[in-house]
Amino acid sequence: MFDVELFERLLRARGSSFGLPLSVALETASTNDDALAAAGAGAPHGATFLAERQTRGRGRRGRRWHAEAGDSLLFSVVVRSDLPLDVVPATALAAGLAVRSAVARALGDGDTDERVGVKGANGVWGEQKKNAGVLSESQLQGGAVVASVVGVGINVRTTAFPDEIAASATSLALAGSAVGREALLADVLGGLERTLWKLTRGGVSSLHEELTRFDVLAGRS
Repeated sequence: MFDVELFERLLRARGSSFGLPLSVALETASTNDDALAAAGAGAPHGATFLAERQTRGRGRRGRRWHAEAGDSLLFSVVVRSDLPLDVVPATALAAGLAVRSAVARALGDGDTDERVGVKGANGVWGEQKKNAGVLSESQLQGGAVVASVVGVGINVRTTAFPDEIAASATSLALAGSAVGREALLADVLGGLERTLWKLTRGGVSSLHEELTRFDVLAGRS
């Protein structure tokens, strides 16, 4: 079971409170749905919703997220910002960079390890296999964004995948990492706070250098 007290200590040791309050469920349909509902009810910026298991977890284009209870880090974060409507989709890019950095650190090679990269706006890859996914969704009211939700799924302890994705999926455990999910979540949220800060102040161009450096498709035709 995810240790909330340990996570909060690790988060505060990093000098941050982004990610609080944290709500943890043993099982839910979708953490994105939970976060969207909470955002509609006034949940604050940074409120995070984590589940040990999702019954209807989804990725981009409606793809299902495969995970046994406790094997993955599955969570969604409420994001409230003053971003222009046309910049809001870049929230997913900011999240992808934050996840990439945390995964690279978990593998013990530092967050500048270029073997761990981002693929578009929805995936973090290492050794040509997908380790994590990101899904961003927004609530609109009168043509304006009220809140966005960033959903993240990271394969942490998984050692076997369904046949249809076995050739293209991996996990931190398979890569040799024994990182705890509490430390991993604290690292992702710390990184997300940083990349959102850059995006808010500098727009999409502020992420360009990092996106280019860690793009797994760079140089491919």
